[in-house]
Amino acid sequence: MAAHASGSTLVDAISTAIPAGGPPPAGPSPGADARWAQIDALADTFAAHLHGLETGVPGQKERTALASLTATLSSLRAAILAYRAAPGVETLGALRSTVSAFETSLGSLRTAAGVETPSPGTPPTPA
Repeated sequence: MAAHASGSTLVDAISTAIPAGGPPPAGPSPGADARWAQIDALADTFAAHLHGLETGVPGQKERTALASLTATLSSLRAAILAYRAAPGVETLGALRSTVSAFETSLGSLRTAAGVETPSPGTPPTPA
């Protein structure tokens, strides 16, 4: 499922761009602008994947999961903008929480589509 791979790549990029633990750094880190530009591009690509899925979603369960994921992507983008505008403990916490919600929505779409989550190194297979 291309959308899941695209969403996972987006999560990985965000996880790399934000501090792993504790408060965010006091000043901008080297290369931060380039990382966030890449994240914006990945989010755009993911949004395009979701838009492409809208017309081919077969059932209500899948449509509901897709709508939830689309809404969560919008929330994720807002959390990224808030964190970039005012990096702090509160905005970092909100971003981490939103990333977690995005991952959950991404998994829900996979489940609704009947695609099993593979073990690391194993390609996904239909359920």
